[in-house]
Amino acid sequence: MTNMTRNENDTIASNLLQQLSQTPYACSSLSQPLSSRDGNLVYRGVLATPLHIGQGAAVKTVIIKSSTTTDSSEHKNKIFEEVLLNALTLTDLSPSTSTSDSGGVVVRTPCLYIYDPERNTQIVEDFVDTTDLKAILFSPNAQDLLTPSSPGRHSSNSSVGYSLGSWLRAFHTWSSTSAGPGMASLRAQMWRNDWVRKFKYRYTYDSVLRVLGTYPEILLRGFEGTLEDFRDGIAEEVGRASPSFIEGEEEMGGEEYGIIHGDFWMGNSVLLRNPSTNNTLKTAELCIIDWEFAQYGHRSTDLGQILGDLYERSIYNNLGHITLPMMEEVVNGYGPVSEEMAFRTAVYVGVHLVSYFDRRPRRGPRAVGEDVLVDGLRVGRDFIVKGWEGDKDFFIRGPGGALGSLFRGGKRWPLLGNMPDLIKAGSAKKLHILMQNWAQKYGEVYRVRVGPVEQYMLNSDGAVKHLMDRNSALSSARPRWIVAGELLANNWSVLFLNADHPRWKAHRRIINTHLASRQKADSVLPILYQETLQWMHEVCHDIDHGSDKQNVWAGLQRYTYSTFARQMVGLPWPNSDHESMKYMHHSAELQILATFPLANLVDLLPWLQRLPLFLKPWERWARKIHADDLKWARTRTARVQQLMDTGSQPDSLLARSLGDEKMIGFESRDEASIVAVQLIGAAADTSQMSTWSFLEAMMMFPDVQRGAQQKIDGAVGDRIPTWEDFDRIPYVRSLMKETWRWRPPVALGHAHVTTEEMEYNGYSIPKGARLHINAWAISHDPARHENPEEFRPERYDDDDTNSLQSANQADPSKRDHFAFGSGRRMCAGISIAERSLSVAIMRILWAFDIKPKPGVTLPAEFPGELPGVSGASMPVVLIPRSAEKVRLIDAAFEQGHTPSSNSTFTME
Repeated sequence: MTNMTRNENDTIASNLLQQLSQTPYACSSLSQPLSSRDGNLVYRGVLATPLHIGQGAAVKTVIIKSSTTTDSSEHKNKIFEEVLLNALTLTDLSPSTSTSDSGGVVVRTPCLYIYDPERNTQIVEDFVDTTDLKAILFSPNAQDLLTPSSPGRHSSNSSVGYSLGSWLRAFHTWSSTSAGPGMASLRAQMWRNDWVRKFKYRYTYDSVLRVLGTYPEILLRGFEGTLEDFRDGIAEEVGRASPSFIEGEEEMGGEEYGIIHGDFWMGNSVLLRNPSTNNTLKTAELCIIDWEFAQYGHRSTDLGQILGDLYERSIYNNLGHITLPMMEEVVNGYGPVSEEMAFRTAVYVGVHLVSYFDRRPRRGPRAVGEDVLVDGLRVGRDFIVKGWEGDKDFFIRGPGGALGSLFRGGKRWPLLGNMPDLIKAGSAKKLHILMQNWAQKYGEVYRVRVGPVEQYMLNSDGAVKHLMDRNSALSSARPRWIVAGELLANNWSVLFLNADHPRWKAHRRIINTHLASRQKADSVLPILYQETLQWMHEVCHDIDHGSDKQNVWAGLQRYTYSTFARQMVGLPWPNSDHESMKYMHHSAELQILATFPLANLVDLLPWLQRLPLFLKPWERWARKIHADDLKWARTRTARVQQLMDTGSQPDSLLARSLGDEKMIGFESRDEASIVAVQLIGAAADTSQMSTWSFLEAMMMFPDVQRGAQQKIDGAVGDRIPTWEDFDRIPYVRSLMKETWRWRPPVALGHAHVTTEEMEYNGYSIPKGARLHINAWAISHDPARHENPEEFRPERYDDDDTNSLQSANQADPSKRDHFAFGSGRRMCAGISIAERSLSVAIMRILWAFDIKPKPGVTLPAEFPGELPGVSGASMPVVLIPRSAEKVRLIDAAFEQGHTPSSNSTFTME
């Protein structure tokens, strides 16, 4: 700030008061200068007579900007500023007209009341009780005020950073395309008048080599060529004569050019109230001030300056815990950018860090030492060099990760990658929502990094078809899951084995031969009828049915587990509260959860497995679990063998393997036992989750439930439905398909691994990358399914394919759902799953009304352990529809008297 004597200030203030005395903005007094630079002063004036402007409160004070310079270019730019601010005053840049939703934080611009070109004086709207965001950054509660409280777009779009980015994108779009009064002419004049652009250049780009030259050995050596090329390229761009404006010309300088703010940083973002009265800025009002540097320039100047300003605070003020998340939110709010824009923004961030290095604290407890200064300049230099060279890998995988989201994917932290976001989303049971939000932002394919592991999410049916189906030979491998696959499953699980492993091929052959065919699936129907009938009988005679004590989850779990236990082992599960069922479910769940990205450090850092056993608690734990599982499986196998010895063993997968001298392809009795037990868990859990999701849909959409009941009643009357009714009631097929679309049981897919480099729509995926089908995002993409959150079975009224036929269609847009994966690793049990869910759907709707527990208000969320699937706490009840239906169920149950209730040996 230029120092003035008291007499100089009094003289200027007196002249201003005299100038204004004959206008509506006559002031009784002026403050001391609020800020100043050579030739420019800013005062607050108290109006002699308050003004009533528009519908707002009376205006009592104004901001007065006075310039004593005689530079005609600066005068002309103030005329441009007047036109621009007046246009903005009449323009709504709220979320409805921006590219992103800025939530509850409103961003606007000040009202310019008048500009007197003869005296070079502006009268601008004043804001009482204001604080700029730079000051808030240094306040004690800055983190609570400025950073989002939870991950994902739907939770962070009310943050200050997101709102600033969203507003900036809206302003850039408007200023370049608005057809408002005078805007086309303004763009043309500002494009030709490049005084401000060159002024800005002198203080930023032009100073880079001079500043770095203060430490030539450290900062320049080895980078001279690129930095000189950068200097010459920008100088040529800025110095290039502006062509004459042609009426109707759509672009001046390129698609990334337009009218920009020119000085977009935290100090020019003013909070229009005192934040000390509130611990959140989710409903704040911000104003973007100081438009003197508005110009026609590259948009990266604005985006790069706000990001550079925030990054600067992380280096010199130790505020990275606040400013790094804010940088991510600004980028999220601004939305997708072209690669050219991303690199130019990164370059400008570097330019800012170098050219504004003098703003670092020099005195007091926060003074920055020379070593920190040099590190900050080195970061700035690297951003310039790598951005100018177009080194995307530096920003996505390397030290430039703070700007990685400019290019593709979510927030990336040094070393941790996206781990902080994933941990927060996982803790909130919102991992599938986070992945869906990123899909909406980053498109068909994006990358997620968890420490050293990079995963690619496939977010469109086209990406899945190309990468997983048509090129399944290159995308069917599995990651090395040390804990889940090698230790818990002892390399005996078909789910975890690599596709080139002989045991995987042997297991697939066994499953396809003995379980997966339609003939084998039909052979399970008698078991399915008996188990569903027993469950229906249990519900009808549950003294708690219809009350808040009814436990639908437990009974549903028993019938699904018992169904598949009889198919795989030949032993039923008669009781829902037995400890053995809890053990079985817990064991199966442990293996699935152990595959999640953050479950086990050793899966991220495999070299840890080379440590001695006493330093590997994960291995000691997993081997103990496997030993317990094997002991448990051997006990059931011994029961099967006893029944076989007496000739009374029902047919099952395990009985067939024990009765065959070649074990039907298994290598040992223990392997056959463990695989049979694992298949129970895999089939039963998926079946239970699907039926549970169906119950949720019926509870949430009672009109759909009533319509479905009418269709089933009309087809079967007073007869308990069977699989043979499936083709007679096409709506049941639609209910089944919509259930798997609405709540895919494996919402984020099991990881595949590429064995060669792959490419899709210009996106290169390296060899060894992990691929995930983002089934939730695809199924909830409004471009694919209108109102995807609604349960609408009629989506499939014209679809008579089964799930396998639908998945194999050439046109991926016609595929019904992604519940069973894709490619060579598509679930082999599709035919069984379709019979299981459709029979459950028909029998539940025929027998019961599905309602929320008394006192429960819908809609509500009931998150479970697996993404996108409601947990056991879902408050649903089943109420028999009539006494006649109860009588029919009782009669059928007494006649059939299922083996689950009278077997000599059971799974318990």
